[in-house]
Amino acid sequence: MGYVLDKLKSTQLTHDLSQIAGLKTQNNLEYLNQEMVCALLRWQQWFENPHVDNTAVGLRKVTINDFNNYYQAILGLLSTGDIQAEKLRPQLDELLLNTAKNMVEPGPDFNRRMAILLTMGATEYHGFNGYFTNSIKQHGLDARYQNNPHIEPIYKIFKRVGAGTQTARFKNDQKNYVTPNPHVAYLHSKITPKWFCYFNDKNCQAYINHDYDEAKKNLFSFTGHEKLNANERTIITNFFDTWWKKLATPNSQKIAIMPMFRDEKKLQERIKFNIIYVEKFGLDKLFHGLMYTGYENVYDQPIKPEYLQIIDIPSVEMHQQKLTQLKDVFLASNLKDNNQSTNSELTAV
Repeated sequence: MGYVLDKLKSTQLTHDLSQIAGLKTQNNLEYLNQEMVCALLRWQQWFENPHVDNTAVGLRKVTINDFNNYYQAILGLLSTGDIQAEKLRPQLDELLLNTAKNMVEPGPDFNRRMAILLTMGATEYHGFNGYFTNSIKQHGLDARYQNNPHIEPIYKIFKRVGAGTQTARFKNDQKNYVTPNPHVAYLHSKITPKWFCYFNDKNCQAYINHDYDEAKKNLFSFTGHEKLNANERTIITNFFDTWWKKLATPNSQKIAIMPMFRDEKKLQERIKFNIIYVEKFGLDKLFHGLMYTGYENVYDQPIKPEYLQIIDIPSVEMHQQKLTQLKDVFLASNLKDNNQSTNSELTAV
């Protein structure tokens, strides 16, 4: 399974994040969850990535102790208080880079091998709603299958009444969007598909929070809504209800992971380029370049399913469910202990 995937599914992760969050607000737990998930994905793309040639890199065998040390270091950074992303993320980047420097064998060609690691480990992510999992497994990232044809009637209605930005949001886009930044993918896993997320709320909060009443309350707030006839209003309402049931469900966040350089020739060309780049500008500059910090990359051609690894992203709802289960187990255990203690006392009498 891998250390990262095991941790993402573990009750221990829930326990650790909830301890730090103090369960004061859902937003606090959400923020910590996001930063932890993204930091773990960064580990995975260097140290648990089948597309990295460990021999060429000189990467020593990764152990559970290595991973636990990294994980505990992340918890330490997350525990420092009300730390903002602009301060926290550079510290997480430094932690990852220092971890790699300790795990790649030293030698006169150290920087060259680190450049190879950063290039082979360059990864793209696609955050998506779990509803589309089977389609992506079968077809890969192919907008022709992900953008449902049922949006076309809504698009025509918006276009007729002059709904402005709402019309553009419902246009069937045939391109495939991925990102080298796991934070961007994490966000998109919460708001996809955009044609539904932005259906009635430009900030998506009702959709993200699975608040049906709030989302439906603003359903007809778009520009031109007063031009709708009764049939069009019915079509829009039915569309909303149908897709809400399919999409606005807990635990549906997923991310597809793929190598950035899927063509061997391009990979080797980029390795040669990056080795020279590191000699001139250093590893830190390469690490904070577009291979790792760009917002999105857009491809006209589908990305084949054999390049993709799909992982489940733990959500706040998932953590809260686990916390409830842990509480129930704890209470049941205490009740059992109390009953045994009482029975022992009665036996003694």
